[in-house]
Amino acid sequence: MEKKRRPFLGKTSLTFLPPESLTTTPPRAPTKTPPTAPTKTKAAPQVTERPSSVHWTKAPLAHVQVTDHLNTLASRALIPQKLLEDRVGLARAYEAPNNVYVRGTTAYVAGTQITRSFGEAAGDLFDDAKLPIMGVRGSRRYEELQQALSRHPEVTNLVGHSLGASAILEAAKQNKALTTTTYGAPVMDVFAKSSTSVPNRFANYGDPTAMFDKNATPAFHMGNPHSFDNFSNTSATDSSKGYENPDKTVTLFE
Repeated sequence: MEKKRRPFLGKTSLTFLPPESLTTTPPRAPTKTPPTAPTKTKAAPQVTERPSSVHWTKAPLAHVQVTDHLNTLASRALIPQKLLEDRVGLARAYEAPNNVYVRGTTAYVAGTQITRSFGEAAGDLFDDAKLPIMGVRGSRRYEELQQALSRHPEVTNLVGHSLGASAILEAAKQNKALTTTTYGAPVMDVFAKSSTSVPNRFANYGDPTAMFDKNATPAFHMGNPHSFDNFSNTSATDSSKGYENPDKTVTLFE
């Protein structure tokens, strides 16, 4: 049997209201904040602390330092120094204004000064020419040596080259207490007295100044045969920079 559908009479409306506890609000979209430009800030200066290990000391006053230096000068002057080789002492004699250099008990005497002023070179060459006839006692170098010996009575050893060698040999004749060592000396000794050379006279082969000194200890020099810088002998026995006087004062050589 077929059922019949009956239409609804009137107007009908349905409204469904969900409970408040079940109501949800739609999520809000996140708001984007515009980026801000970075601000430049000045860096604070760094302060470094002084380490605690640094200590400050106060130097003595100037007059105190000078007094201490003078008080110890005498003792330091009497301390023996390294002995000078003859060639070192002769080189200093050539540089000395009076052609004589004194160190300890040894005086070094230079020879002909051909590299200085014209007057001094001419005077030395004239003294060289007078040696065979008049000797060396009238030369300026002999006079300079005598002046040095008068100022330094402690000198007992003499070292000379060329014209200076003639001067010290003559001084040793006048004072037997002086010992001598010569290099390139114009000595007239053509006859060898023995087969052993004289230990305190030295000359290079081919030296025109010492050509007649047959007893000199010979050596070879590749350059100037009249030079002395190839000999490494040491004649000095005392190298102190000063000596003590009887009144307890100290005399300094340099």
